[in-house]
Amino acid sequence: CGIETKKKLHTRPIQRGTWIFDAGEGTQTQLMNASQVKAKDITKIFITHAHGDHSFGLASLLCLLGVSRDLESPPIDIYGPEGLRMFLRSMLTYSVSRAASRYRVHEIMQIPMAPEWEVDRRTGKFFHTIGRPTNPLYQRRHWGDLGLAGEDRRSWITNEKHMKLIPTGDMFGEVPGGRDIFPIYSHPLSSYGAPVWEILEEGDLRVYAAPTSHTIPTLGYVVEEKTRVGRLRNELIEPIIRQNGDALCKERNLKSPMIAMKIIKKLPPGGSFTFPDGTVITHEEALEPAKEGRKIVMCGDSCDSRALTKLAQNADVLVHEATTCFFPDEHPTEGDECDYGEDVETFIANDGYKDKESFTRNVISRGHSTAQMAGLFAKQVHAKRLILNHISPQFWGNPATESLATMMRIEDVAMQASGLDETQVIAAWDGATLPVLDAPPPPQPQQQQQ
Repeated sequence: CGIETKKKLHTRPIQRGTWIFDAGEGTQTQLMNASQVKAKDITKIFITHAHGDHSFGLASLLCLLGVSRDLESPPIDIYGPEGLRMFLRSMLTYSVSRAASRYRVHEIMQIPMAPEWEVDRRTGKFFHTIGRPTNPLYQRRHWGDLGLAGEDRRSWITNEKHMKLIPTGDMFGEVPGGRDIFPIYSHPLSSYGAPVWEILEEGDLRVYAAPTSHTIPTLGYVVEEKTRVGRLRNELIEPIIRQNGDALCKERNLKSPMIAMKIIKKLPPGGSFTFPDGTVITHEEALEPAKEGRKIVMCGDSCDSRALTKLAQNADVLVHEATTCFFPDEHPTEGDECDYGEDVETFIANDGYKDKESFTRNVISRGHSTAQMAGLFAKQVHAKRLILNHISPQFWGNPATESLATMMRIEDVAMQASGLDETQVIAAWDGATLPVLDAPPPPQPQQQQQ
């Protein structure tokens, strides 16, 4: 999934280009076949978690970028969970990938598991404590209690601290400058006691991250624009400037009277500008209301995205996983027994789920969401549009009529849960392009006729 940042921003200029979120297997091939996204334009990559369908394509993607970009291009900035830096060094060194683009890794440190997960001390795997929220021990658990380096001596993030593989330098692409970004538990945008990471601030863009509830430490990212100054009402200001032209230049020592427009646009709220003829223009009269910046939320794999609640409020676009979907007419309704030992695809093929509740519990136990769950979160954060992704391969996303009909049914389930309409909910497909438009300007007040 990608975001293009082509707008020239007002403060410190940003590096214009395309941002990629997750790089699973096949990312390199998909980019080579894509018409809307060019590899040479990619400047940043964000990884939500370490599972292979989100990270195994990263090394091959860097090799594609290495042969697609100019040698003088700035390094690719890669953001992802703790341990990503050593993982990438290992892959590129082992595969002798000298074609890799220059890059630097910014590690997001100390990503916790959600409190509802517990660890099996025998296997080291996490399991979801479905049905245990009333357990006093469960209620006392907090974000940050599980999932950190050092807990499991077998985990990658514990062992990579002791690896001696040095930075790959010019030979394999890594350059200095990567940061370690630590969590802020007292952040004003923190939800349900979960931490927030301030990932970057560049030009008019900010990027935050917060954890999601999944089988391993996982992040969701929020990209938002800062509030922008409203448009100058030229149709009101320009006639007054022309009327005061010569006197304005003399009084304000201006080379051209039109320079007064820049002065007026920089008026603070409540400020005013007085013209030589006595006309007074206030900030509120001269400028349209400030424009809220756009916001895009990219949830990682998740069976609960509550830690993003404050960060995601009023998102212009919410991208949320919908691994599967319960269709009532395709599942028996009697009983609620379910053999959790089988995989999701087998249950669906065998109509093994007896009702929506048992179906949903099984999906949650694997750290994923249904289309209805995605829709409910979109409603909770007042998202304006919802894109469903990470849809199970059992729902073939090809142009066949039957496949398209299934995708529409998935969208319909999410629409009912979210309250959004058919123009606001999309089940994603390969190569889908969605513009994120500015909000329409507010209607201008009509002047009363004399």
